[in-house]
Amino acid sequence: MFFGLSVFSACMGAAFAQIPGDIDGDGNVGLMDNVMALQILAGIDVLYVAVDADVNGDGKIGMAEAIYILQMNLGVRRADFNKRSVNIPKAYRAFSQMAVSSAEGMAGEQVSVEVRVDDGYDILGAAFTVEYDDAVFQLASVDSNFFGTFASQGFDSSVDGYDQPLVFNEVSGKGALIAAARAEGSGNVLFTLNFIIAEGAAEGDYDINIAPTVLNNADAGYSPEGEETDILYGTGDPHDYPVLLSHTAASSVTKGTVTIVSPVIKGDVNRDGSIDINDVFSVINIIFGAEPTGWELSSADMDEDGKINVKDMLMLIDIIFGL
Repeated sequence: MFFGLSVFSACMGAAFAQIPGDIDGDGNVGLMDNVMALQILAGIDVLYVAVDADVNGDGKIGMAEAIYILQMNLGVRRADFNKRSVNIPKAYRAFSQMAVSSAEGMAGEQVSVEVRVDDGYDILGAAFTVEYDDAVFQLASVDSNFFGTFASQGFDSSVDGYDQPLVFNEVSGKGALIAAARAEGSGNVLFTLNFIIAEGAAEGDYDINIAPTVLNNADAGYSPEGEETDILYGTGDPHDYPVLLSHTAASSVTKGTVTIVSPVIKGDVNRDGSIDINDVFSVINIIFGAEPTGWELSSADMDEDGKINVKDMLMLIDIIFGL
């Protein structure tokens, strides 16, 4: 009896798995399937993967499936049961510019850097590894208006604790694996990465780099020895998912830098270790529109009212002259 039930369940699972995008094999293509595809791309193990749910014939569950599931559910793309018509073109279209911004902060603070592109109109998916010194930084959260929430993309609810089609997975010694998808849209800031700097972290410059994710999930169709995944994906007409930035072009991504600085000294606006007339000139420059750094904002705000103005300049002058 139990043997017969097992055979029946296996047959049903195999039948469901033939539906493109039905990654969990439940006979439906829904948000849970999207989240599972993103979890796989972020290196998170899932309990069951119907690899036959592959939508583009590459034998893997990945970004093509994540995008397809969103588009199909929103009516942007019709459900296609003939997987031979869904393909990723072999010729990669190189994406022009992708970069990580820079920031500065002190030990114990949170700093944010952005992952940007020059034009994100064609981008519907991103999957990569953010490399950083995890003894110094903890990735506290990842924000993305670019990929939005399920609700902002037109869905009624979240799923399994996820309110947006974005997954990140911090892995010791590697950094963080990030994967996200959307059905359509535009913009140029893909992600904002919010790091907490460890207490006692040494001052200096630390690189934040983008690299291809290496996956070895054989259940999802990847080589057990590990293989690099592509970084940016788009969509075509009618059924292709072109790679906009391939894993072989990762070296073209401009890395960012987080500079860890010493605690702020009030009045030392130019950060030369002394408080003098040069700091007054720095405050005047800020008052007249110069863009201040985080250090300058903190050190020049003498009365700590959150503003840099003439009052701060006069207080600084009083300190210099011992008044």
